[in-house]
Amino acid sequence: MMHRATCGDCGKECEVPFRPTGERPVFCNDCFRNHKNEGQSRSGGNNYARPNFADQRNNADQYKEQFGILNAKLDKILGALNPVKTKAVSKKAKVKK
Repeated sequence: MMHRATCGDCGKECEVPFRPTGERPVFCNDCFRNHKNEGQSRSGGNNYARPNFADQRNNADQYKEQFGILNAKLDKILGALNPVKTKAVSKKAKVKK
């Protein structure tokens, strides 16, 4: 379903595939394409850079360490939630021995 809107840059009437809330500017196709080419987001012109995954590969050891810490904490939590039950030796079992 398409909704009528006014472009936040050029002021032209346009249709968009979402209901504008007024919290963010809405752009027509041409202005949206221009903003996309400039690398700006639709949320007010802030320039949020995409993460560089090559840099993240260099930090693999750091991530492994962080995951190890998280796993140890999760193990403690699970251990607290599911305590190991020990078998109680009944009096009858002691008598038979």
